[in-house]
Amino acid sequence: MRTTRASKDSGVTGPLNPQFSGPGLALIESHHGEGFFMEWRRDDFYKLVLVLEGEGSFQTRDFQTRDVGAEITAIAAPMILSIPRGTEHRFVDAMGSPMTLYLLCLRPLVFPGSGLLDHSLGRMRFLDESMLVEKSLGMLRQILFEKRNPGPCSEELSLALAMQLLVSLARSSGDSSTETGAEARVLAYGRELEHSFWVEESMDRVAARLGISRRNFSSRFHQLFGITWLNRIHELRLAHASRLLIETSLPVKSIAFECGYNDLSHFHRRFLAAMGTTPGTWRESRRNRSLV
Repeated sequence: MRTTRASKDSGVTGPLNPQFSGPGLALIESHHGEGFFMEWRRDDFYKLVLVLEGEGSFQTRDFQTRDVGAEITAIAAPMILSIPRGTEHRFVDAMGSPMTLYLLCLRPLVFPGSGLLDHSLGRMRFLDESMLVEKSLGMLRQILFEKRNPGPCSEELSLALAMQLLVSLARSSGDSSTETGAEARVLAYGRELEHSFWVEESMDRVAARLGISRRNFSSRFHQLFGITWLNRIHELRLAHASRLLIETSLPVKSIAFECGYNDLSHFHRRFLAAMGTTPGTWRESRRNRSLV
């Protein structure tokens, strides 16, 4: 994985041409200064852009007509946008608020056969979901760390991080929340929990990660989702366990582990309290029903 860094000098800066690693991944740091001007450009690779600082606009235009019908979208940090390959575009900084951008550039065949790039970056999207922005920032930092401090399998780890980030983008609804601040962060976390309910994490740690107090987090979560944080976690875990009991022949112990329960007896107690019977008995009753 290669990184390219833009100049902060005033005036016109030359185009940033990413230096791709073998698999086709590059990371560009673009730190704009006063007087920065970007020419129109059109790339044959996909780009995921994290707007870290500043504000301005993102402009696109039809490649054939060039100067006719340019579309302009206001952007402000922090946010993420995806740029499909072949899109003619440029960034224009607001006066007195130059932007700092991190651009993850990916060639079409970096993840061959998966369709992941088209699914996640194949259309223009502008996202300001706080959890997704935070996750993107963390992963890009780790990719940069692997570049600055290469170790065994650094390139493979960078690719894995990029893939995880694209999956998060693909799973994002793309709908910006009408709420702001703490409420938006709790809402985004609650949605993400549907794909990470097995993670062992205390409420204190979650609240600290979202930048709010434990009491504030607990109150907002209950208000938004109509259930306490802990009960929601067990609800999601047990729903997943129920599906695995029906659809697989996995041992109950394996299912408990996959759902986030390290203690089998704890899983049994939770399942019994929610379903009124043990996991094994529940599985048999559902299988018997399907045979009738």
